Amino acid sequence: MRKELRKQLELLEQKMSKSPNNINNGGSHFLYRRERMIRFKMLQKNMPQKCLLKG
Repeated sequence: MRKELRKQLELLEQKMSKSPNNINNGGSHFLYRRERMIRFKMLQKNMPQKCLLKG
């Protein structure tokens, strides 16, 4: 369980490094944290972004 969670977090960090809200790219700290939490919850529920938008 922990290894799966660790892999999910690593994947999430890779995706978030390209985010326009990334602090290193001059983005907003609030939006970066919010986007990261949303993406993490989507990973936990195994829900693609398209499904989230329809709901």
